[in-house]
Amino acid sequence: MIVVRASTFQEKIGFQQEDKDHLIIPRFSPLITYHPLEAADKHSASLMANIFSTLVTLDAASWEYENTHLLLYLREDVSFHDGSVLKAEDVMGELKKMKEEPHFKKLWEPVTSFSSPAPLVVRLDFPAGCSYILQLLSTLNASIYKEVNGKLTGTGSFYIAEESQKSLFSAPLSPISVFGPCWTV
Repeated sequence: MIVVRASTFQEKIGFQQEDKDHLIIPRFSPLITYHPLEAADKHSASLMANIFSTLVTLDAASWEYENTHLLLYLREDVSFHDGSVLKAEDVMGELKKMKEEPHFKKLWEPVTSFSSPAPLVVRLDFPAGCSYILQLLSTLNASIYKEVNGKLTGTGSFYIAEESQKSLFSAPLSPISVFGPCWTV
């Protein structure tokens, strides 16, 4: 079950969450994973797209791309579902995990290092070039998350509140959540 609560975006357009309102998503087959690095099936990916936000969306984002590096400028107002604020260290940690993941290792070979020249700036270096870096960062597998007490927490519009074998029950997020990607425009 997933408990869904309104994001701050939904609140701004007049959505009022009442405790009795819930979204129940029926499950007809077991969910394979909640982990962005492990999502390979349509059902898991669809659910995770609402729990986690990707770092870059190609439609609109703030970055500086050069042939040998990429600078990403993170938004100041992005919080994880647990209330902690997204920092450059969180992003670098998750990108390093993705780079080391066997399924993605070959794709990340051109990226040689991650650094943070400022608190909300992430730099990716690829001396030999990496023409597909923005596409790579926009995939669901490149979603930003962190582990808290053995559970994953994201920055997406929803979080998993309860789960049973038959359904997922979700609730809109509290005011700590932020609707949208993790970068500045």
